[in-house]
Amino acid sequence: MIVIILCAIFYILYIPCSFSLFKRRENACYKLMLYICLIDCSALWLLGFCKDGLWMTESAAQIFLAVNRCIAILSPNTETFFFKGSRTYFWLTIVTFYGIYVAIFTKPQLYTGIIFSWAFNPYLGYIADTDSTYVNYVHTVHDTSIAIILPSIYVLFYLFLLHKSKGSGSKAVSNKQKMLFIQILIIGFIHLVGCLLYASFTYINYPVESFTLLKVYGFLLTILHEI
Repeated sequence: MIVIILCAIFYILYIPCSFSLFKRRENACYKLMLYICLIDCSALWLLGFCKDGLWMTESAAQIFLAVNRCIAILSPNTETFFFKGSRTYFWLTIVTFYGIYVAIFTKPQLYTGIIFSWAFNPYLGYIADTDSTYVNYVHTVHDTSIAIILPSIYVLFYLFLLHKSKGSGSKAVSNKQKMLFIQILIIGFIHLVGCLLYASFTYINYPVESFTLLKVYGFLLTILHEI
C-alpha cells in the first residue's frame, strides 16, 4: 500500500516536471533529465522481461547526466563539445540500445509469491541455485559499476571544484562547498548501498524473511535516489 501511495504521488509530481523539462530541452542537461523521467515512468508499468533493461537504461543515463553536470561547471567548453545540440541524442542512443540488449539477451527477474517480489531465482526460498542457472552477470557487473562510478564522479567533481576555487582565491563559497560535499556523500552512499545490495542477492543466500526486508530497503533507497 505504501508503495502504491508513493508511486501515485511521484507520478503526479512527474507531470509538471516533465512539461518543465520539455520546454527547456535545448539544454543537454534537461534532455537527459527528460529521458530519465520517461524511463522512470515506464518502469512502473512495463515489468516482466524489460524490467532490468529499464533499470539499467535509467541508471546508465544517470552516469551521463552526472558527467554533464560536472563538466558544465568545471569546463563549459568541454560540455559544449560533447553535448551540444543533437550530440546528446548520440549518448542517449547508446544507453537505449544497451537497455534493449539487457531486456532481450540477458536473464530476467521473475516474480515469486514466496517473497512477494522479483528475483532471478524463481524458486528462491526452497530450491537453491547452486549451479548459477539464474545468475545474471550483466546485472551484477552493472550494479557494482554504478555503485563505484557514480559516487566517484561526484567526489572527483567536488575535489576539482575545491581546487578550482582555491586557485581563484575565493573563500566566499566555503559554506556552499561544505553543503555540496554533504550532498555528494548522501548521493554516493545511496547508490553504493542500493546497488551493492541488489547485486548481493544473486550470490548470498539470505533467509526469505531477511531477503524480503532487504528488498524493501533496496526499494526505499531507489526512491531516495530518484528524489
